[in-house]
Amino acid sequence: MNAVVVTVIAGVVLVFAAGAVKAQQQNPAGTLVCVGDSITEGQPKDRVGEGKDYVSLLGEKAAKLGMKVKNEGRSGWATRDYIKNAQGMVDSMPADAAVVTILLGTNDTRFGEDGNEIASRAVANLRKLIALYHAKAPNARFVIMAAPAIYPDMLPENLRTANYNERSPAKVAALRDAYKAMAQEDRLQFIDLSDLPSRENSIEGVHPNSAGQQQLAEKIWTELRLGDAR
Repeated sequence: MNAVVVTVIAGVVLVFAAGAVKAQQQNPAGTLVCVGDSITEGQPKDRVGEGKDYVSLLGEKAAKLGMKVKNEGRSGWATRDYIKNAQGMVDSMPADAAVVTILLGTNDTRFGEDGNEIASRAVANLRKLIALYHAKAPNARFVIMAAPAIYPDMLPENLRTANYNERSPAKVAALRDAYKAMAQEDRLQFIDLSDLPSRENSIEGVHPNSAGQQQLAEKIWTELRLGDAR
């Protein structure tokens, strides 16, 4: 599988460079796929509410354009987990994927103390993942999104035990900067969510509540610029 990954990566950036700008101007038909972790999945459901996650909210808008939406959020997953489970994730990618948003990195901040090292590993993993997705859905536009804000003063003990702490905001900032640079190099769209949700719309310092999910949805939809249903 590693040989396949390397082969695909060698050509995928050139494909993006040729078509990324044009793709952003087109009204896509097909499926909007949202890849991510528990924030994308809409967890914790008992606090967010069914249908209140940002993917469901995007789905309401996308439906007006005749697009479907697929939630590919996996609670607890970092970028490395997507690589470990790459074949299953690729198999679940719809062939008619038109736009693929990727919101990963929050869990990556748990695995290490140096933000730049964390960001470097995350970027390498994202490039592998996008290459594999691109092979399955060659007409899709890929959108990299910065991980949302973390508020250390709100963290309960269980999240501190999971290695969220006072250094988390600096790690989120390192991921943001690395993702932005990656997007520029690979000619992908980048959406900065690192200042969202607002503090009052965070449940416990990591997960947005329903209002925070609404904030994410509004920012993402505005930046995606899909048709006129903005």
